[in-house]
Amino acid sequence: MSDLKEKIGERIREFAELKFKTLKNLADALGMVPQTLQQYISGKTMPGGEIIKKLADLGADIHYLLTGEKLKEKIAEDAIKESTSKISGYDFPLVSMLSAGSMIEFFTDEHLEKVAFTYYKKLGCSALKVKGDSMSPTIENGDIVLVDSDARLIDGCIVAARLKSGEQVIKRFRVLPHDLIQLDSDNFLYDPITVSREEVELIMPVVKVQREIYKS
Repeated sequence: MSDLKEKIGERIREFAELKFKTLKNLADALGMVPQTLQQYISGKTMPGGEIIKKLADLGADIHYLLTGEKLKEKIAEDAIKESTSKISGYDFPLVSMLSAGSMIEFFTDEHLEKVAFTYYKKLGCSALKVKGDSMSPTIENGDIVLVDSDARLIDGCIVAARLKSGEQVIKRFRVLPHDLIQLDSDNFLYDPITVSREEVELIMPVVKVQREIYKS
């Protein structure tokens, strides 16, 4: 355990130097005295859920802090694979414009347009049009994604999520300790979002991506 605490401490120091330049600046941002932060940096104390949440709010990659893994995600055709078996195609309601960078409501009962996807089921699925680049290059501005409310949430999968705060996003889903969820962007310019499960109102896995590749 002490070795793990030391490695987490090293990664907290790395985060402090990269984003805050000094440990004192990070301590100030966390609302603690430098001596307390030094306990985490030296590996004498393991950061608890409250400190992890504060670090995440400051832009830290919590998955990396806790595991040391910088996950490299595959491009869209690897992330969302075609089923190996023959499946049926359906028309799915395009519920609204969705922003992957800012927040635009997308779950609505007004289905004015339908989009065809090759997918094995119809009920519980909706199509969403993406506006924004926070999931680039996996999902680009203008792409249409299909979400399935019955699909199983898997660590690392892409989801459409609505938070109780009103924020609505397309992000990559991560499970964290202490009943926390991290919503990551594939575009490194965007900081991760960390929330408790109680803060999530609705979350659906993205199961298909449709992209226009030819424009006249």
